[in-house]
Amino acid sequence: MAGAIPIYQQGSGTQTFYVPAFEIKMRGHGLPRDVLRDVMQVTYKDSINDEMDSVELTINNWDDTTRKFKYVGLDDSDPRASKGLFNPGQEVEVYMGYQQPFVGPGNSSALKLMMIGQVTTLEQDFPNAGSPTLQVRAQNVLRNFLKQKHTYPWKDLKDSEIAKKLGQMPVSKDHPGLGIEVRIDKESLANEARQPIVFMHDQFDLLFLLERARAHGYSVYLGQEQKKRFLYFGPSDRDTFITYKLEWGKSLVQFHPTLTTTKQVSHVTIRGWEPAQ
Repeated sequence: MAGAIPIYQQGSGTQTFYVPAFEIKMRGHGLPRDVLRDVMQVTYKDSINDEMDSVELTINNWDDTTRKFKYVGLDDSDPRASKGLFNPGQEVEVYMGYQQPFVGPGNSSALKLMMIGQVTTLEQDFPNAGSPTLQVRAQNVLRNFLKQKHTYPWKDLKDSEIAKKLGQMPVSKDHPGLGIEVRIDKESLANEARQPIVFMHDQFDLLFLLERARAHGYSVYLGQEQKKRFLYFGPSDRDTFITYKLEWGKSLVQFHPTLTTTKQVSHVTIRGWEPAQ
């Protein structure tokens, strides 16, 4: 684990203690402090299958002082009811990472954008012990591209060329097309092999794009530049990843390993990418 940063280092004379942190933006702005204090848990889920990534927020929905609900379940006359922060359809940005605890609340440079999503589900929980909570689930806005399946042959093209053409083609029920700019990595394009034919069989356009990306170990994500959104297809161009070293009894306060022998595989394919090279 060469180059790993220890989360806790005793007697070093330097501050190397990091804590998990998150930031949530709704409507393009960070949550107000009083709302942020009610966020009890943030869970980000991703999958190597054809599922869109998602995030789930567990929020305290009860005011012990007024004995009323805070966000969902309010009477329309309550001024807080107009917030509508977590209404379905609201856009949410989720940032996660590790921060040093004493660098000040305004420092969010260590947090990485995990997902731009859209609230799709609200679920209230009224437990037999404890306060009522609100579960807010949001899915990646890329789910909006899962509208029409197509069957189509791509002839004599590299995968990055397919990605670029897929973005240039308009959305239609008759042929594939995402109708959004797809940016590719030119260096990777030069190293890809041209394929006589790539057959797209009854697939959503975006899931087909994800399939072609996984064949090379590429990333596909939604980016934004000067309020214009685009899709990126290629090797991860994010900042260099940081490896943290966790030690049981020091920085690692809970550890629950599991060994299972079910669903054993016959072989494993591992793909990797070195961002620095």
